[in-house]
Amino acid sequence: MKKNKKHRHGIISKISEASDLPLDMIGRLPMINLYSNREMYVEDAGVLEHYDSECVRLTQRKNVISVSGRNLELKCLADNNIRVSGFILSVSFEAKERE
Repeated sequence: MKKNKKHRHGIISKISEASDLPLDMIGRLPMINLYSNREMYVEDAGVLEHYDSECVRLTQRKNVISVSGRNLELKCLADNNIRVSGFILSVSFEAKERE
């Protein structure tokens, strides 16, 4: 089963390269825009797992995105899109733990 998932990802990458379409359009991957260290916009963000003024955690199908900083606020939370503003210190990506 694991081999099929890797094979699928390879196919999606090849289709993206051949068609000149971005991976997020083909594979439903999140699109992340970071505007300096003051604002981050995530399309297809997944689930908001945790939020406070120092940390925001988004859980997706396979990954977790963690944002740490100071005075973090959610400015937009609609249509599976999230905008985080404040003083962003770090953004990290982790593989989601299997349940």
